[in-house]
Parts: sequence; structure tokens; C-alpha cells
Amino acid sequence: MKVVLSLLLVVFFAVSVLMLSLHDTHTLMEIHPIAQSPWLMRFIFLDNRVAVSQYYLIRVAMDIFRICKYSSLECERLYLSYKADPNNSAALFFLANVVPCNKRGAITVLRYLKASLCIKDTWRGYMYIGFLYYFYLEDYSRAAKYFRLSARMPNSKPYVRSLALMAYYRSGRLTLAKQYLLSVYHSTNDKRRKKILLRKIRWIDTLIILNKTVVFFKKIEGRYPRTLRELVEKGYIKKIPVDPFGKGYYIDPNTHRVKSRI
Repeated sequence: MKVVLSLLLVVFFAVSVLMLSLHDTHTLMEIHPIAQSPWLMRFIFLDNRVAVSQYYLIRVAMDIFRICKYSSLECERLYLSYKADPNNSAALFFLANVVPCNKRGAITVLRYLKASLCIKDTWRGYMYIGFLYYFYLEDYSRAAKYFRLSARMPNSKPYVRSLALMAYYRSGRLTLAKQYLLSVYHSTNDKRRKKILLRKIRWIDTLIILNKTVVFFKKIEGRYPRTLRELVEKGYIKKIPVDPFGKGYYIDPNTHRVKSRI
């Protein structure tokens, strides 16, 4: 019986591969209506949710590596893959990191990622949403929100906290960045981590002080300083502080904000 079922599954996949090789992706919805019915797929795979999940994942991989073209169809299939098996973190990874190739694609992916949170809240889901807001949409405030949510989830990784810090930094919300770092600092007993966090807190403190000095310079001089060296020359600061994480502080000529060359 098991041998017969295995043969049927092999035949089923073989037929799918043949159909994919003969038809364009845009007609897949019409050619394979069965693929859009998770309950029917579970019936075919004897209610094996892992098999259903992997089926959708394989279909996406076949499409992408065959034609190197992304569409909302891939988003839907990866979402169905995750829906069939919420433990399939590979589907979320594929959805967040492979499918979006531009801002429009990222917006489409965000819709499916947010829907996936209703299935099973995971630190990865929140992190991937933050990733899209950060790298594709450059909405650093929203990115910080989702990175912070991810950091609070069970089994979240320490590097997610660093992502939240960078998002706060990019958004210019330095005070919030410091508050966040302090909350993380007081929530851990790891001495090594505390030491690193203290360096980051001092880094943010320096940025806050330098930005306040730039604003004060503008109030007194009637213009923004062009460089940090000008603050030294006019006596507003004694020296340009050392940047512990980047390649030096500088004044952004467009925003007049002091930033780090990280």
C-alpha cells in the first residue's frame, strides 16, 4: 500500500513538472486550480500537512529558478505553504528574502507576511516584516516597531535587538533608541552583553549631544555647521569624539543631522 501511494505521489509531481515546463506562469491559476485548494491537497497527501507545505514551496522554487520572474502568485503559494504547516519557517524566509525584488514587490509580500502572523506569531515573522520596511520601503520607524516586537517573542535572537537599534538610529529617534537600549540592558544578566550594550548607549549619547550642539550652533550662528571640525574651531566642542562602531561621525548636508559612517 505504501509503495502504491509513493508511486502516485511521484506521478503527481512528474505531471506538475511537465505542465510547468509547457506553460507560462501567468496561466498556472487556470491550469492548476487544484493547487489553490489546500483542503484538496491535504486529501491527496493523506492529510500530511508537511507534504502539502513542501509542495507549495517546491512549486515556488520551480517557478523562480525556471523563469527568474517574481509575481504575487509566488507570494500566495508561499503563504499557503506556511498556512499548511506553520512550523515551516523556510516558507517565511523564502517569502521575505527571495520574492521581493523592488518596493512594489515588498508591499505585496508585506500583506502576506502580516496575514501569516494570524496563523502563528513568530519572532521570524515580525523580523521579516521589519526587514522589508527597513531595506525596501525605508520606513525606519515601522521597521523599529516590528524589530522590537520580534525581540520580545520567545526564542528570538540577540541580533534582532541590534536591528531595532539601527532602525531607531536611521529614523533619527535617538532618544527612543537610548530608552530601548536601557530597557534591554536592565533585562539581561549577561555581563558580556551588558558591556556591549553600555558601549552602544554611550554611542547614542554622543550622537544626541552632537546633534544638540549642531542645533545650538544654528541658533547662535544663524546657520548650520558644515562639518564637525567647525564646531571644534569655534569652541562648541573640545574635540571630535571617537566613533566606537563606525568610521567616524559626520554632519549630513541634507538633513544637518550628525550621523555615524557605519
